[in-house]
Formats: sequence, C-alpha cells, structure tokens
Amino acid sequence: MSKIEEFEAIKKCLSSIVSTSPLYKNKKVFVFFIKNAKAGGLISKAKTNRYLNAFHDIAQQQKNKPILAKAVDVSVMETQRSRHAQVFTESIVDMAVSNKEDNEYLIVSAGGDGTSWEIQSVLMTQSLKNKKTQTVLKEKVSFLALALGTGNDGADGKTLEESLSFLTEGKAFTYKKAVMIQTSKEMPEFGSKTAFSFNIASVGIDAFVNEMTNKTKSFLPGNFYKLWVNISALFYETKYPLGPMEVKLYDKNNECFQSFNEPLLFCLLGASGKRTYGSGHKILPGEENFCMARQIPLHTKIQSLSAFKDGSHIGKPFTHLAFVSKMSIFYDRPVLLQIDGEVAALDKASFPLTMELVDFHVKKIIK
Repeated sequence: MSKIEEFEAIKKCLSSIVSTSPLYKNKKVFVFFIKNAKAGGLISKAKTNRYLNAFHDIAQQQKNKPILAKAVDVSVMETQRSRHAQVFTESIVDMAVSNKEDNEYLIVSAGGDGTSWEIQSVLMTQSLKNKKTQTVLKEKVSFLALALGTGNDGADGKTLEESLSFLTEGKAFTYKKAVMIQTSKEMPEFGSKTAFSFNIASVGIDAFVNEMTNKTKSFLPGNFYKLWVNISALFYETKYPLGPMEVKLYDKNNECFQSFNEPLLFCLLGASGKRTYGSGHKILPGEENFCMARQIPLHTKIQSLSAFKDGSHIGKPFTHLAFVSKMSIFYDRPVLLQIDGEVAALDKASFPLTMELVDFHVKKIIK
C-alpha cells in the first residue's frame, strides 16, 4: 500500500468513526491525525497493516449508525523530524483561534508518548498566551492519544482498539491536570525554564533509565526500558553519586505539610494517581501522585526492581507516597530530569526546582 492509499484509508475510517459520535453532534469537525511513522507501533509494514486493519474494523462497526456530525474534515500529517508535531499543532491552534465559526477541532496523536507530549505541550503553552486562545482551546479543541508507541503510558487506552473506543463510546468531555515544572535556569532541551508533563515528571534514576533507553532506541528498534532498569540498578550511583536532596511537599492551600532531606534515588510527581511509566511500571498504583525512593543497599535495590513494576513498593520502608499539589526540590549535584520520557540535564544552578499541578484547558474524552 502506498503512502497516499494509507492516508486516504485513514481519512475514510476516521470520518466514519467521528461522524457517528454523539460528542460531535450537529458540529463541523476538523480532525487532525498527526502520525509519527517512527513510533514503535508503526515501524514495520506488518505493524502498519495491523493498525490500518484496526481502523477499518472499527469504522465498519459504525457504518449502520446514524450520522450525527454536520460534517467531518480529516487531515493526515506525518512528522519528518523531532518536534515536527509541535509545528503542526501550532498551525492547528492558529486555525482554531482565527476561525469564527462554531466548529470542533479534534487532534489525534498517532505515535508514542513523545509525540503525545509534543502536541500537548504546544496546547498548554498556547492556552497560557491570552484569554481568547485559552477559551477557544477549552471550548473547541479535543485531544486523543492513540496507543501506537512502544510504551503508551500516556495514551488513552493501552491498545489501539481501546484508544479508538473513546470515539465510539465516549459520553462527555472533561478537563485534566498537568504538571508544571520550573527550574532556576533554562533547560536547553525544552528551550525554557518551564516545561509541562501530562503523565509523570521525575528526577533521579528513572530519568537516567529514560535517557539510556532513548539513546538505545535511536539506533535499535524495540523496548529497552527493562534492560536499562537492571543496568541502572548496578551503575547509576557511580555515574551520579547521591547527596542529600531536600524535598518539600505542599497541599492545595500551598502549605508545606512534609519535608525530607536525605539521599534519594528518585522523586516524582504525576498529573494524578493511578499512572504508569516505563511501559507499564505501576509507579503510582493508587490515588497518590507523589512517590520517592530513598537510597538503599545494592542487594535491596536489585530485589525490589519488580516491586516498582507491579506496584508492590507501596508500604516499603524505602518509599513514600502521598497526594500533593506542589513540591519543591533543592539539590547541589548534577542529576537528570524526565518529563513524559523527554530528558533534561540539571546541575546545581537548576535548583530550586518546583513541580506543581495546573489546569490543562483542552477537552479529553471520558466513557
């Protein structure tokens, strides 16, 4: 199948699916399908055929349902380089803001967590520009992340079929939180002192695992997260010797209710509880959105690797979980920061660093 035939098939299927959705009843809907062909779920011909078949099957299931949308216009955009999804998203926001008609704009991320993060980062920063843009995004723009990457921790659903079910079974829109990360000096990797996470942001060993996984994926396709978890348990503290990290936790009233000052393997903040990272590691298995792990002996570290995957680290003496609205970190050593899988290098001048829950003014579908 040629690229043109693939894109036409996607347009036809998405048009059938969206046009029967009660979410867009009596609306003209502009759908933007932003595809990263290098994503884990799309890197081979077999995987491409699998995702096209899934689209076709679900579209066929909708063919006897009544058409509810006034009109559906689908555009397929394929990224050619890093951060290309951000360029596409900026143009979509400009279109939505400049158009005075009462239209809906659905952005579909067809890639992994990196593509999803790029799109949402633009939507977040654009919403902060002015009140008009924020209002347009809040009222007219919806976002769906398909599970087409290697890990899919930030996707809507763990499979492509489950992701698409948000369109066929969606009942309403809602708004979710994001994590705003602010450092004391600019992060070249993000081009600012401020960045946003829509899943989990963390400092420490897990950021190192992400960095090494990303580097390995750049020349070898596949999921190397588990491999680097095991290697990092042995060598991380040689590369990044630990020192006391001062962490303060704040409630919704911005009052500090707990603090720590000790060597930590990592500390993280999620946009909510019940979140995973690293291809399904249940690091936040409950309602708590904060987790930290203290420095522990090597043998304990190795024995505990599976606990961070299945969520049984809750209650261990070397971990602490809580629900927080904000946290601040003071540290005087080099360390890595990861934001939804994207990594930045920090040093003493980067601190203090804060992570804080903020509103994300883009519609998400709930079933």
